[in-house]
Amino acid sequence: MGYRANWGGVSFALTAGAVAAVALAGALATGCGSDQEDEPIHDSVGPSGFIPKGEAPPAEWFDSSGRKYKLLGKANFKGAAVGELAQPQGEKKVQKTPPERLSVEEFAEHLRGVTVRGEYEYIAEPDLELARKVLDKLAHQDDADSREGRGLCCGNDDRVLDRNNTGTIQKPVSYNELGCSGVMISPSVLLTAAHCLYNGGWYQVPSEPSYMSTVWGGGPQRWPRWVNAMDGLDADAAPITHTSATYSYDVTYIGSFKTITPGAYLECYSPIVTAAWKTANHTVFDDYGFVDFGACGYSPGNLTGYWSPIVRTTTEITNATAYMYGYPVRAQPGTPVSDSQTLRAESLWSGAYFEAQLFTDNGTLSIAANEAYTLTYSTIDTSPGDSGAGIYQLVNGVPRLIGNHHSSYTLYNGGRRWDSTTDAFARMNTHFPN
Repeated sequence: MGYRANWGGVSFALTAGAVAAVALAGALATGCGSDQEDEPIHDSVGPSGFIPKGEAPPAEWFDSSGRKYKLLGKANFKGAAVGELAQPQGEKKVQKTPPERLSVEEFAEHLRGVTVRGEYEYIAEPDLELARKVLDKLAHQDDADSREGRGLCCGNDDRVLDRNNTGTIQKPVSYNELGCSGVMISPSVLLTAAHCLYNGGWYQVPSEPSYMSTVWGGGPQRWPRWVNAMDGLDADAAPITHTSATYSYDVTYIGSFKTITPGAYLECYSPIVTAAWKTANHTVFDDYGFVDFGACGYSPGNLTGYWSPIVRTTTEITNATAYMYGYPVRAQPGTPVSDSQTLRAESLWSGAYFEAQLFTDNGTLSIAANEAYTLTYSTIDTSPGDSGAGIYQLVNGVPRLIGNHHSSYTLYNGGRRWDSTTDAFARMNTHFPN
């Protein structure tokens, strides 16, 4: 008899409310099991699920596309204070061997997804055929520009506060309570930085007073939450209500905090990073990750819209203006970019923010000849909170995603270019492009 479950979700999510700003959370879920836990699961809604506490995890399962995932073991969770996550700074860790020079077997590790089901981690089987195809594309990738960004990343902040949180460009932009940004890239998938999801452990945050998580046996920790189009200065801070989502919430404060549903903050998804990011030294080549709401049968992008990704040549990228939208924890236009800037996200309680504000900047990009997968920019300012922020360029008048921000360095800022590797990984491990 096969083991089949209707997984409500334990994976990553958002929530918060009129007073708050995002949170991704492990969600409540029920399932029906069998006494043959070791048989494969064929999951109709993708790589997200809740394995009831005390129940043995299946050794393997298949997602809706038929791809096999194998049990790695019990997941390691890392507690984080709300808003503590900052973008990496200092020396960057680059891929020591250029990706295009890796063997097929080595490169396949960069295409294997790792995700969480309940308290357990699962890893996708390697796809050597796909690895060969992507390596061939990288080998024939156009020559990179030799310029490096210089000088302005640490000068005066010229970001602009964007109060239009109902515009077609702004609505896909997301924010989470760890202090990270992201953007919807398809109806059901959000792109962010890998270090916003996993960094020595899968990030969790304390539950808010009005929300007792049952995901970990009623424990005090839960997944962080995400929200789209947040403007903490607006009377309606989070205007998009996900009425058809299984788990969506708002948070109100009238004498005490109260969680209500439905709301703007989604609580059910799967976090996915590359196996290489999780198991090897973290490099900027693998510092991208996905939040797959499709794993819970929901497509928020149908309400918010999304920035559809495009693989562009180096010439196309470096000859066009690029735009970034994110939620910096600190920003103060006209002053030097530093930690002394005005705080733009204040913690009311564990899981709620006010004054989270959307900032945008634009400028030119460079791509180093020895690091073609990295976008560098010195005229687009960033600070902690911008990690994961999407970067787009206008293609025939339409905003198309070309990468996402992950790090800040002494002389420039850096992001992961959307290329054949990221595109293949998303298609293989998430519901993208759906």
